[in-house]
This record gives sequence, structure tokens and C-alpha cells, in this order.
Amino acid sequence: MDERGKIELARAILVNAVNINMDKEVIQKLSEELDKYILEYYQNGKKTGLPIRGKKWE
Repeated sequence: MDERGKIELARAILVNAVNINMDKEVIQKLSEELDKYILEYYQNGKKTGLPIRGKKWE
């Protein structure tokens, strides 16, 4: 799965967890995982020289 796919999936899982009122610790862990994927996305964009700002999600 590519980085965008990981971000979208993690975000959807996080939103569902919040909607069903899961335990705050679980939500925190999911949020941290999403943050990790976002950080990887931006770091890899800088390494490859790909433009990352203003890029629309497809």
C-alpha cells in the first residue's frame, strides 16, 4: 500500500473509532500511527523531490 493509502485508511479507522466512542487510549494510539504515516509521506516527498504542497488527493 502506498503512503497515501496508509494515511487514508488510518484516518478512516480513527474517525470510526471516535464515532463509536472507543477508549481514549486506543484513539490516541491510532492518532499516533496516523501522525507517523503523515510524517513518512512528507519526508519521502522531500527525499524524492516530489512536490508535496498543493497536491490534490486522487
